[in-house]
Amino acid sequence: MNASSAPSKVPFKYRMLRTCMPILEKFSPTLIGKIGARMFLTPLRFPIPEKEEHLRSLAEQSHFKSGNTDVYGYIWGKENNGKKILLMHGWASRASHFTSLIETAVENGDTVYAIDAPGHGQSQGKQSDVIQFAQAILDWEQRVGKFDIGIGHSMGGTALLYAMTRGLSLQHLCLLAVPAVESEIIKVYCDKLNISEAAGQRIINTLEKRFQAPFKKYTASYLAESISPQSVALFFDRNDKEVSEKNAQVLHDKLTQSKLFWVESYGHAKMLGDNILAKQILDNARESVKEMEELI
Repeated sequence: MNASSAPSKVPFKYRMLRTCMPILEKFSPTLIGKIGARMFLTPLRFPIPEKEEHLRSLAEQSHFKSGNTDVYGYIWGKENNGKKILLMHGWASRASHFTSLIETAVENGDTVYAIDAPGHGQSQGKQSDVIQFAQAILDWEQRVGKFDIGIGHSMGGTALLYAMTRGLSLQHLCLLAVPAVESEIIKVYCDKLNISEAAGQRIINTLEKRFQAPFKKYTASYLAESISPQSVALFFDRNDKEVSEKNAQVLHDKLTQSKLFWVESYGHAKMLGDNILAKQILDNARESVKEMEELI
């Protein structure tokens, strides 16, 4: 389920599940583990706003195979001579959600590359996970070449970290409102389903059996320990109801070269639609890359 979506946008069947899940938890703990795990891997798809449809129409669009999934890729500002910027959206989102960042980057002469992750946007698939996100990023890099800057929002940031452990090369990494702490990820999900954290642990156990690995291995805090990027910016909102300040501090501690920036009043998803913040993020990224290049 989408941490950042308004309740009114959540399909009726999911609102009903929130009512039914506590009852199911009481009478069938095993079944709640299976249903909860399936929902955890099933992103919601939302109607595309008219502004995003227009933004899509301005992009060079293509599709490619990532595993067995047909994935859509977008390039804005292809004729520009600035930096190559990779954007990775979060769960139940899409590439065009980065409206302000895309428009601001192109206006400044950069080229923006983005994909709809498997199970999202125009890409195929009904289920997805951070592994599929990361593989699609790597396949996109193979298709269009290396990027200078990577910007990931929420789970998209986790996917960038995972992809970097598999060889993704970036001069600068920017993480926006990325959930990092295992216990908090589980708690937020349980709150959405209206179930206890004990039931949440059954869901995690089911996922761990499926992927044959501990859940924590796919969290941003764990992945951050496996890479050593020289230039990292972290942007977190103090008013984010989905990703607490603790997540920011954990990532800041793990990514020792990172700079932590606090913003306020945006919330989890609305930070992607603010032009002033987009300029701040991109200005910081370009300056960081310039400093890196001067050291070479």
